[in-house]
Amino acid sequence: MGRKTKVVIIITIFMAIVALVPYVVRAETYQNLTYEIENDEVTITGIVDRDATEIIIPEEINGYKVTKIGESVFIDCSENLVLIVGENEYAKQYAIDNGIKYKYSEDDIFIEECIVTDIEVQIYTGEEVKPSVLIKYNDKQLQ
Repeated sequence: MGRKTKVVIIITIFMAIVALVPYVVRAETYQNLTYEIENDEVTITGIVDRDATEIIIPEEINGYKVTKIGESVFIDCSENLVLIVGENEYAKQYAIDNGIKYKYSEDDIFIEECIVTDIEVQIYTGEEVKPSVLIKYNDKQLQ
């Protein structure tokens, strides 16, 4: 085998190894999150302010879809932490699996306690009953 053939084989093997190794484009910060882009997907790797009470988990960052949240990202965060998950089903499931409160948007209200103050007495008549429900939050009636 000639020297030129050996060089071509070595370069080919090197290129094959590089192609098989996952690549990390960069580690950056977005809002209150640190993240990495790997194989065109975003993994949330940390947060900047551990005292934050609301953190938005976006569907994508800089055009890359958010598909993972690191295992220990929210350890030692505020016990009042609420993730805002939007349409990101992965983020919602992550919150459920890790016992973290979540809501769908910043405008949503997270109600930790609900107290029933009045239940109208109903008599069974065989007819459909449509109960009315009134929800108040901070002296405002919710729709």
